[in-house]
Amino acid sequence: MIEVGAGVCVISEPIRIPSSGHWVGSGDGRAAIKWIPETLQRSCFLVKKGQYSVTVRCGDVYLTSCYVSPNINIYRFQEFLEELSVSLRDLVGKQIVCGDFNAKSALWGSRITDTRGEYVEEWAAAYDLRIANVGNSPTCVRVQGQSIIDLTWTTSDATGLISDWSVREELETLSDHVYITFAVGSRSGRSTVGVSSRRWNLKKMDKPTFDLSLCWACHDDPNEGGDLSAVEYARWIDRTMEEACNASAPKVGRKQPRKAAYWWDENIAGLRSEAIRARRLWRNRGRNLRRLSVLNDLEDDYRRKKKNLRGAIRKAKAKAWSDLIRTIDEDAWGLPYRIVMNRLRCSSPGFSQLVEPEILDRLLDGLFPVGAVGDAPADWRDFRWSDEWVITQGEVRQFVRTRIVGNTAPGPDGFKAILWKKVPDIMIQRVVACLNVCLREGVFPENWKRANLVLIPKEGKVPDSGLPKVRPICLLDEAGKTFERVIAERLNHWMELNPEAGLSENQFGFRKKLSTCDAIAKVKSITESAVGEGGVTIDRGIDIENAFNSLPWRTIRRVLADRGVPDYLRRVIDSYLSNRFVDYRIMDGSTVGRRVEAGVPQGSVLGPLLWNLAFDSTLRIVRESGCHVICYADDTLIIATGESVGVTAHRAGVQTARALLEIKRLGLRVSESKTEAVIFHGRLKPDDLPSILVGKSRIRLGRSMKYLGIYIDSRWSFTDHFAYVETKVAKVTRALGRLMPNLRGPGERKRQLFAGVVKSVLFYGAPVWSDAFQASKSAQRSLRRVQRTLAIRVISAYRTVSCDAASLLARIPPLYMVAAMRKRVFERSSDLKRRDDWTRGDAVEIRNAEHIILVRQWELYLQNPRLWGLRTLRAVGPKLDEWLARRWGSMGYHLSQILTGHGSFNHYLHRIGKRPDESCWHCDSESDTVEHTVQECPAWAESRALLRTRLRTPDGEALSLEYLVEAILESEDCWSAFSQFARDVVSAKEEEEKRRERMADSPDPQEEDGS
Repeated sequence: MIEVGAGVCVISEPIRIPSSGHWVGSGDGRAAIKWIPETLQRSCFLVKKGQYSVTVRCGDVYLTSCYVSPNINIYRFQEFLEELSVSLRDLVGKQIVCGDFNAKSALWGSRITDTRGEYVEEWAAAYDLRIANVGNSPTCVRVQGQSIIDLTWTTSDATGLISDWSVREELETLSDHVYITFAVGSRSGRSTVGVSSRRWNLKKMDKPTFDLSLCWACHDDPNEGGDLSAVEYARWIDRTMEEACNASAPKVGRKQPRKAAYWWDENIAGLRSEAIRARRLWRNRGRNLRRLSVLNDLEDDYRRKKKNLRGAIRKAKAKAWSDLIRTIDEDAWGLPYRIVMNRLRCSSPGFSQLVEPEILDRLLDGLFPVGAVGDAPADWRDFRWSDEWVITQGEVRQFVRTRIVGNTAPGPDGFKAILWKKVPDIMIQRVVACLNVCLREGVFPENWKRANLVLIPKEGKVPDSGLPKVRPICLLDEAGKTFERVIAERLNHWMELNPEAGLSENQFGFRKKLSTCDAIAKVKSITESAVGEGGVTIDRGIDIENAFNSLPWRTIRRVLADRGVPDYLRRVIDSYLSNRFVDYRIMDGSTVGRRVEAGVPQGSVLGPLLWNLAFDSTLRIVRESGCHVICYADDTLIIATGESVGVTAHRAGVQTARALLEIKRLGLRVSESKTEAVIFHGRLKPDDLPSILVGKSRIRLGRSMKYLGIYIDSRWSFTDHFAYVETKVAKVTRALGRLMPNLRGPGERKRQLFAGVVKSVLFYGAPVWSDAFQASKSAQRSLRRVQRTLAIRVISAYRTVSCDAASLLARIPPLYMVAAMRKRVFERSSDLKRRDDWTRGDAVEIRNAEHIILVRQWELYLQNPRLWGLRTLRAVGPKLDEWLARRWGSMGYHLSQILTGHGSFNHYLHRIGKRPDESCWHCDSESDTVEHTVQECPAWAESRALLRTRLRTPDGEALSLEYLVEAILESEDCWSAFSQFARDVVSAKEEEEKRRERMADSPDPQEEDGS
């Protein structure tokens, strides 16, 4: 695609379909479409996905990729055509259908017309399709012959769009099929992706120059006479920071588009040219030759050169990947990690630049609704300022200096949070002065209310409305977000002093010391209590449409006034909720501004708190007996309990109706079709389950639903959740496994970091599902498979090592023990939080205490004689505390073989069927075990003597695994000595193994010996 400059590629029989936002595939995985947004300058959206085909919309054109096997019968071939017919009937507009039809007809240049060809002709005529193929060049070249089976069809209104259709015989594909290229429409004069003039390369920043520039500018107080307004002061801050960045750091230049694959080099280019030349000779000259032997020679020459090219590409890819892997020890979260986790962000246009203007306008109209007349700010002319409200330097410092920040995208000013952490104290003083002017005037400066809009596409098919599903994120200036943090902190402090004006205890979102686990734990407590008393519970999840962006400003202002929030805070929040704008780029590269008249920005700091305050009334509506309303931000769950299904369903209906009325009163709408409901019951499932009325829609009761990222079911067994977690964790483990090869990979410390990524996914919500996990042996078995794979990657061991042995060496305890520990930590921390006695020091102390209990449990578990990998368990288990606490040493490929016995030992190789016996190659011993290699084999006497010297082993002390483990845990030098011994011995044994394999494969063994 890079070579020909293609923006979209239609693929038949792909090797695999990557999990990427720029790939879509058919149900059978035999047809796919890939697009490059930076080349295409627009995006494609999945419209239909069938068994044999997949369709996307690109602009005003529908593009279908299809493939049908030549081996299926004619009835299934008709099914394939019928599937394409459904798309042609259902989709209104210009359509292009491309793919491998495996059908022949004179209509598209074939010498014969077969039965399939006749069916395709009839199908095309029925839908008035036009063949776009030009000429009679074969699209598939095999040993058996040549054929034209790759076809391009267009509807009548799309015929004029296609130009320059050609079979690219000059390009080598390493396949029997030949590339086909064509242009669709005319390339518009869109500008390329522009680069903001406010982006600096902070890695190359000269910190002394940056500090000097700011100190010089801040030496004199810019507002010494009190003449600067809040807006002018904010602009001075912005201008001063820009000048300091310009003086100390280079700007980020425009990233040039990639011109070749990362593995491409001159050698591969030469081999490709040779393969193309050989193919031309075979195809062109071979047609005129009558001697079969010459034709066969030409064919053999082409296939040999194609094989050489394929091998060179494979080696180049492996080398390039190996070079990338070597960079992991320097930066664990760098390019290799982003590649395997699909987090690589190319310098492609933003989503708003890839969507047609008409669609973008409709999309933004829905995301940012127009406000009402009553949304105007209040009249504050009678307001009186008090100096007790002055912002202190300590308040600002904690948000600028001490707050932990990531490398997040900046707002329109281009200043990242990590840049603000570098500013000198004198600049913080100026920021404090600016914020005080803003607070005194009751003004939130307009440049801090203007955001860069980023539209993040959501996965899934485009809805019937034709509008893609996106999540709008507003990138705001960091200086303005600091002001938001000050306001939010003061508002929270005021609510703590006035609990009657605080938030409901059933609101868990965006609140300190509360999490999703707290919310789900409360839901579980309510339902289990009701079911335990012989009743049933119905939980109903309500989805609020475009919640954060639709909340009317008048609702927020009314709530703040009703709660008695101090006037000085309401006054500045009034300004915050006025004259807001979002900026975004459109297809021609220009920037467009759009007024925002409702909602709280997603990406702001103050917004979530204002949402909680406004939505709090939904949690305080009149409750039916046995009913509860639980919220995590906008995720609303209505719980109804009762002694019977009928009573509970009635209560659920009444409570839901009240909640819907309150939500409507707030100016919000509920998506009735997305509402889910699940019933919780005892051992016996109720016979007749009624449907639940939500607005005008009836919702059937299900057996499970996803709430806050966890699948909850009617018995709290979490069966669906464990299956979901297994699939998700296995996918992450496979991806990260590419970064942890046995040889020439990163050290154990970086591997442990990657293991932490997997564990963070696995243990999400563990305090809630821990008990069910301990009770489910099938769930434990399923996740043990993933644990074993992960542990083996961490220690670079053979894949036959047992789960318990690999996990012990990788320092990964049994999963059910870790889940139970997390539950205990959660419960103890929650108890302290309820008593308002929780501190960070207490949290650390609790984790340490529970970890000690975990280690003791693991220690007892390892004493089970029926576990696999006893050699390793008996050597390391008695030193479990020291093994877990060690601060030196790294497990590796060679060391893991010594500690597990799985590797280049004939005892092991014989056991797995790779050797006829287990005798040692280096001496007359009948069994080549780990113990024999380490303690007895004369071939390693010199290495053994050096090891004993470095370990200071007493005479007569056997080098047992137990002794060696105890020795290497004493010092880093001992670990290094044993690692070197393992590397030398195992490498020599592997080399001997390879030599013997070469001798066995060689027709003349003497040649291998050089004789």
